[in-house]
Amino acid sequence: MPLTESDQIRIRQFIQKLEAGLLDGLTVFITYHDSDLDSTPSNPTGDGTTGGWHTDSTENVNWMSTKRAHHVTEGTWGNPMAIRGLTGETGAAAVVYYIKPTDGTAIKNGEGTLTIEAHKIVGGSDSILSAGTIKLYDPDNNEITVGNGYAAGSDGYTGVFDAGDIELSKVITMKDGEGGSPLDTITLVDILDGSDAIVGSIESDIGLVWLQAPGPGAWTPAGTECTLTVKYYQGGAQINTRTVVITRDDATLTAPEPDTVDGIT
Repeated sequence: MPLTESDQIRIRQFIQKLEAGLLDGLTVFITYHDSDLDSTPSNPTGDGTTGGWHTDSTENVNWMSTKRAHHVTEGTWGNPMAIRGLTGETGAAAVVYYIKPTDGTAIKNGEGTLTIEAHKIVGGSDSILSAGTIKLYDPDNNEITVGNGYAAGSDGYTGVFDAGDIELSKVITMKDGEGGSPLDTITLVDILDGSDAIVGSIESDIGLVWLQAPGPGAWTPAGTECTLTVKYYQGGAQINTRTVVITRDDATLTAPEPDTVDGIT
């Protein structure tokens, strides 16, 4: 691991303090060692270039020793000093919850069903929830279950919706219990013939999540762009569409400023 800027500053400050006291013609000599931080090396001897000690500061250096003398072979070297800290313990993995649609977010003219899943990302791993108190809820604060009138397969963690479950649109919330704060929301729509209201749905070409393996490791998917397509409907027919490209630069996502398409933002 290379010396950090703070490591280098500490070394310079130490040397400056030593040099500030050079009123007797003595010279400050410095030697370095690459021993692990949990293994203190023996004090250097002689000119400071034996027993693993060396006078060139490299990115692998963990220890240093100094002495003041008229000549490098004179005097006694000081005890080794660690010039960088031990690596800290790995912190807890970040946890992210989100709602994943498996087949879109729009029912067209009352045909078919929509399925959504409550997901959890931890340590670069994405999985569907199957236990615990974090579940899917409708606008009336009911769990999305068969017992609450939703389609077969709905168990609170997976929600299956048919046309009878959605009147034009419905917002589903993922939260920790009925009184929990929203962790994610999703809007599902039923696009009906004859309806004058304008509704929209969003589709992604690579899903809704980029995952990075621990380490940090590789990203999945590996690409750096995600294309979101927004489709607007009225009276059962598509009236407009808009495409937005989201770009990933490491863990930062950027998108163009929203504009207006035929009066729709």
